Amino acid sequence: MNLQEMYEAQIIPPSFITPKDLAKKLGIVPTMEFRQSSHGLYDMVPKVTTQAAGGYRRINGGLHVLSMNTGDVRIDLFPFGGILEVDSQLVDNWPGGLEAYIEQNMPQYAKGIAQSYETSLIYGNESAGIAGLREIAKNNNAAVPTNAAGTGTDYTSIIFVTWDEQQCTGLFNENGFNEGMFVPEIQNDGRAVLVPEFDESGNYTGKKKSVYQFKVEFPTGLKVIGGNHVYVISGIKDADGYRVTESMVRTALAYVGANPESTFIYVNGVAKSQLNALKSASVKTDNTDRNILVSANAIDDCRIVVCELITNTEAREV
Repeated sequence: MNLQEMYEAQIIPPSFITPKDLAKKLGIVPTMEFRQSSHGLYDMVPKVTTQAAGGYRRINGGLHVLSMNTGDVRIDLFPFGGILEVDSQLVDNWPGGLEAYIEQNMPQYAKGIAQSYETSLIYGNESAGIAGLREIAKNNNAAVPTNAAGTGTDYTSIIFVTWDEQQCTGLFNENGFNEGMFVPEIQNDGRAVLVPEFDESGNYTGKKKSVYQFKVEFPTGLKVIGGNHVYVISGIKDADGYRVTESMVRTALAYVGANPESTFIYVNGVAKSQLNALKSASVKTDNTDRNILVSANAIDDCRIVVCELITNTEAREV
């Protein structure tokens, strides 16, 4: 189920920001699938590593002995979020005090945290050892540039995903979500505390500051096992030889087993304009070789979702 369905089922309680609010700023988080992890902070799934293989036998001959090897795939969940620190003078002099400050300002904090979360889903987090969708596609040999040549970092990409509750899904832990994804936990019994002050370069200034602290954190993971769930067209820019073609899109949709219910096409504004241009592709329109069906919001009924956190400063290859 997606975040809106989790919200309606009260798996995620009412918060300062709803899935519909997130959909105004984000693309992937509101549309992806989520599933409860099997073991708290990790998910275990059996995976067949060697399939059973049968064979012919002669009449009266012996049956082949079949064997199949399996192993468990473990996907860890990681706490995502952090500590918010607010100057105590700002809070103490806010009309209504601490609770009013949180209620009025938490939506903006939550949107920032959610944007960071979506960025990690796209590009991963190297320090935490978490692969994003682009890297997952690359590891499955499903990240293909528009052109075999080209340098620089002025490209973007399109991410095709077919979400599946068992094999391609976000993971959550119900205990970590039971307070809400973006509900702050007030620290230090609601008292201001003194913390070291650091400058913009991260150097300790030798001073202390008085702050209120709020923790916003939820355990989550991204599980993609097996292939054919994620495909990336990279190396896209508005220049000859680097534009998206109908053939590239069809290859991507076929790879992920596209269906209108669970396949999403994530783009930024540059890539979206190029997809819109495919409406003018000149090919036959009979039943066997028809023009690709592109509208402002879908390709062959698979939704195009604008995600401006996919940058225009990528390298040509993932």
